[in-house]
Amino acid sequence: MFAQHRVLSPQNNQDIAGQYGSSDGVLLFENGRFALYGYATFVLGSYAITKNGIDFTPDVPPLFAVYGFHNPALGDGVQMMFQGFEEGGTYVMFDDEKPQPIFNQDANCFDWPFVYHRENKPHSITFNLNKDEYDDAFGDLTIDNHWQFANDQYNDFIFVFNKPTRYYLPFKGLLQETTEEVKFLQVSANFGDRLLPFTPKEEVNEWAEIVQMENRSDISAQDQEAVYANERYNMVGLESENYAWDENSNLLVDTLNTEEESEFRATTYHDTRFLKKYVSIKATRKTNLDISSLQPSTNSIFFTSCEESEKSYKNPYNQVEAEENTQLDTIPPIPVPDKK
Repeated sequence: MFAQHRVLSPQNNQDIAGQYGSSDGVLLFENGRFALYGYATFVLGSYAITKNGIDFTPDVPPLFAVYGFHNPALGDGVQMMFQGFEEGGTYVMFDDEKPQPIFNQDANCFDWPFVYHRENKPHSITFNLNKDEYDDAFGDLTIDNHWQFANDQYNDFIFVFNKPTRYYLPFKGLLQETTEEVKFLQVSANFGDRLLPFTPKEEVNEWAEIVQMENRSDISAQDQEAVYANERYNMVGLESENYAWDENSNLLVDTLNTEEESEFRATTYHDTRFLKKYVSIKATRKTNLDISSLQPSTNSIFFTSCEESEKSYKNPYNQVEAEENTQLDTIPPIPVPDKK
């Protein structure tokens, strides 16, 4: 089918927007953005039309991200949610304590969200990605694997790990056409040479929804200054005009909430009546360090195994949902504040 073809020279993004591939491939958007998609894969980036074809530059998210919130309901306690660390090979160190693996070796049967509690607020939080876990196909993707963060006021955290992948490496594409006028994109990427047949955006089912998803993903993939989540760590977008800050709880309260007796907790994963604003904490230091030099502990923060389910970590909110009409400890309900 692709034996005889000619190279095309597109003049603008509108001419080439659409889908290249089927169950996996590349989506090109008119705004100069693209998405690699496939099984468990959705990598965003930017593309540019050149005289030699199309240059693709994937977005590279930060290896580690830390977001903090001052939670009065915790008192002197501390809680932390670990997002994405199921990929393995990561360690965390609080202050001068020994580094700990976040998950046990060969962890499986994950029960998200992974929430860890401790008594003392850490002033220093350090993450390390074991170099032995690096993908051999990273090529020229340079990685500082040891990140340190300082903390002086927060006791409720969201930690995010973005595992490096070969899909973050730049690649090139060439738009071509067969003698039967079938267009396709030839890419020489880190996932192998591919010939991806073209479907114009007008013929792609639910293209408008795909564009909206790309826009939302663009926002969430950015190194954000803040993220918003409910008590069960469902991270959501915020329509600020609907929320007002409550000083006592430090929560953002939905002013459109009409329930008369609302407690300051999420009753379901999708409950957005009360949100916590987690502020980005920037890394103070990024270096390369072999974790073995720090003599890490063998005791992991979380243990989960299909073979040892009784010992494994359990989602703390599943039991809450199963126990209907159970009185839960919470801070006293207060009236929804007026918008300021």
